[in-house]
Amino acid sequence: MSAAGRTWPAASTGLFLSVIVVLVAAGAWWPSAAPASADATTVQRVELPSAGYSSEVGTMTVADAGTIDPPDFVRTWWIEDRGAAPSSHATDTAYLACHTDAQRPTAAVPCNAVGPENVPLGSSVLVTTDVEELRYTVVQARKVARDEFARDPEVWDVNPGRLVWVSCYLSEGRRTGYNFVVVAELED
Repeated sequence: MSAAGRTWPAASTGLFLSVIVVLVAAGAWWPSAAPASADATTVQRVELPSAGYSSEVGTMTVADAGTIDPPDFVRTWWIEDRGAAPSSHATDTAYLACHTDAQRPTAAVPCNAVGPENVPLGSSVLVTTDVEELRYTVVQARKVARDEFARDPEVWDVNPGRLVWVSCYLSEGRRTGYNFVVVAELED
């Protein structure tokens, strides 16, 4: 039998059609969805020993708002829709953020401890994901004017193995017009 130029085996053979039915039923005939990537991770914890800081990590997005505004003041947040997840084989920069608050103590807002006085160059940032533990070395810790932050190439350029951690910059217990940005590189 011919349809649109295709020649089909005679139905009397039956074997061909039976094989097709079995393959379709088993899901082998049509391509299946791609398997979940081994890169897919959940960031679970971040530690900055030099500041005595340890936090669970939540997941947030910036989306179209373009503003990094972590959902609470207690945890650090992985920015899932920018860069890549922290990973030993990341292909882009990973981004974390946390809130500071000049009106509340560090006990209530742990990220208040993450400031220039507690983040010396060479210090370690430890990140735990659902698949691995990562150690980053701080290569920069600086304040960046908020109106320049979105255009700062050190923050937003593609840098595999880089971690950028941003919070509001506090000076003498007061909020400022700056962000505090920690840039760390993955150790081998």
